[in-house]
Amino acid sequence: MKQVVKVLEGYSRSDEQMVSMFNGDGEILWGKTIDESFTLIEDNRPYYKELYTGKTVDDDMDYFKRLHECILTECSNQLRQAQLENLFGIETVELSEEILDDFGDREYLLERISKELNVQFNTHRQILLKTLYAYVAQNRRMFEDANRKKLNLRFSDNNVVFSENGNLEFHFVNLTVTNIGNRNVIIKNWGIKVSKKQNLLIVPDVTNPIVRMIQKPLPCTLEPEETMDLVFDIKLFLRNLREQVKKGVFSEKDRLILYVVDSTGKMYCVKSEKSIKKYIDDNTKYE
Repeated sequence: MKQVVKVLEGYSRSDEQMVSMFNGDGEILWGKTIDESFTLIEDNRPYYKELYTGKTVDDDMDYFKRLHECILTECSNQLRQAQLENLFGIETVELSEEILDDFGDREYLLERISKELNVQFNTHRQILLKTLYAYVAQNRRMFEDANRKKLNLRFSDNNVVFSENGNLEFHFVNLTVTNIGNRNVIIKNWGIKVSKKQNLLIVPDVTNPIVRMIQKPLPCTLEPEETMDLVFDIKLFLRNLREQVKKGVFSEKDRLILYVVDSTGKMYCVKSEKSIKKYIDDNTKYE
């Protein structure tokens, strides 16, 4: 909303552009004439055969003028929808029927504005272009935030399930995955990250009825605000850790990096709170 107000406050109904021409009827541009025209000196007085004169151009099809009007209209609509135009004391306007997408995607818009800034030396237009850039950039981030995929991961090793009659207990490590974004995420697999080129993929034991009861089969679609648990037998977990330390893949001082991968191949990671040695020492009784 800050950028909305800033755009409207900087609005001027005349977005005129001054261009120069030779020997026109407009105001003589003495600075440009003296700097760039050939000078004849007679009786210690300068004479100029050609004069640079100014001309005001208001081109309705100018890309940035149209973009400015589109953004002004969009900002006005946002203020009206939020019923804030009276609070800020700003006059809203309806100047365009175009939408931002008509000017290209947001990356193209930002690039186009940046290029214009590099060649634009009019201070007023520079300020305007910078304001438009800030608005488009913020608008893009808001668009991305409204359509984001984001997961929260939490790893724990102190988990146990008991049967009702007390004849069975199952100890396991658990990676809790919560969808805190605004889009569905399809979880394909999970494991322990070893290096940039290698990961230890954890495959669920589908023969274990407790694992089947706790963990949903993969791949699994996780809707917004939904949580799932990925489990691994603590005995197998510890055995694998010892083997990897023995092979030199891990050091006992290392902390684990657990990950899940979604259907697009994107990896989400979390670092364990304890070192490998601490996990082994705390759970030796289960081996």
